[in-house]
Amino acid sequence: MQMIYTIKCNLIAYYLDMSCPRVAADHLKELAGSHPIVLVSGARQVGKTTLLTSHFPQATYLTLDDPILAETAEASPREFLDGLSDGTILDEVQYAPGLFRHIKMWIDRDKRPGRLFLTGSQKFNLMQGVSESLAGRVGLLDLGGFTREELELAKQPIDLLDLVWRGGFPALHAGNGGVPRLWFPSYVATYLERDVRNLVSVHNLRDFARFLRVLALRSGQMLNLAEVARDVGIAPNTAKAWFSVLETSGIAVALEPWHCNETKRIVKTPKLFLTDSGLMCHLLGIATPAQMRASAHWGAIWETWAFSQIMGWFRNRGSVAPPVYWWRTVEGHEVDFLVEAPRGLVAIECKARETVQDGDDRGIKTLLKQLAGKESVHPAYFLTSPKPHPLKSGGSVVNGSGLTKLFKG
Repeated sequence: MQMIYTIKCNLIAYYLDMSCPRVAADHLKELAGSHPIVLVSGARQVGKTTLLTSHFPQATYLTLDDPILAETAEASPREFLDGLSDGTILDEVQYAPGLFRHIKMWIDRDKRPGRLFLTGSQKFNLMQGVSESLAGRVGLLDLGGFTREELELAKQPIDLLDLVWRGGFPALHAGNGGVPRLWFPSYVATYLERDVRNLVSVHNLRDFARFLRVLALRSGQMLNLAEVARDVGIAPNTAKAWFSVLETSGIAVALEPWHCNETKRIVKTPKLFLTDSGLMCHLLGIATPAQMRASAHWGAIWETWAFSQIMGWFRNRGSVAPPVYWWRTVEGHEVDFLVEAPRGLVAIECKARETVQDGDDRGIKTLLKQLAGKESVHPAYFLTSPKPHPLKSGGSVVNGSGLTKLFKG
């Protein structure tokens, strides 16, 4: 007999109480109506399970985070799958990687849409299983934390500094809001360190803690893992392996530079970003929004939060690989984000202040000059301004709000 595990029921109910709408729900419904399998990926604790259980409340819920159930699924995959009811939610499927090829055979016997919902928080294992076994059968949704857009839809009051300081993890916005100084240490210890230990060998957790802090210090800068390794005191290959795990787990991103065939003199190094500004503040030891605002790292934190909002806009609308890049010439002219949006190419400069100042458009002007007559470029500035608005001189100001108009026109 199939055993039903409901370990997360209380946690799910806790999140549901806050009733914050997820923009990604529309895309989830489209996938469920057109694919026999839907896979929701993303970092731990971003609300993958909550999204599924809130929109499919009658579905059976199983979690492979439970080692007994994962062992059962691996040891007797056919029996395990045959015991599932249609619409089952199977959480943290990466813990039973051998299950993917059996899911293929199980689905091929009955390809009705919405038969199985999967979640997972380690993208490499998930995508490897999907590409090898489930190609053409699975709809993909990559979920991040709450965006400002979603909090506004929930009609929650927005304190911009507090929002950037907290970041987007749903637990920090539920009810009266969690306490970051209590929640983040547990998150790092319970999830990040465990995931790293599961995927690579970590002999010294203190080294890994220093590694996380060094990455936080470098969020928004060009990624140089050799320098990171030197600062932490570990081998370059170790830094590469650890960073790969953080990418796999949705905690860090190496943002690739944008280029076109005609544009030769560009920097080809990726740019490092943590995916959550609240986690960044925790790793930097920033205890309050006021301390964040006064910090020497405020500009990098603001850019990191802007990155999460831009990426979130695309992911919530179904983009598994958001068309977001950065751009810099070897002479040092730079555009923080270059987005291949539905309306065309959008060039975004991030400044941790309310107004555009002289020189803020230097990188955008260089880009416009290089792309004259080749690409349509829409300038924009991601500022702390109270409201998004157009500029008389051309371009737009956004602050987490206004992204839909910016990207769609």
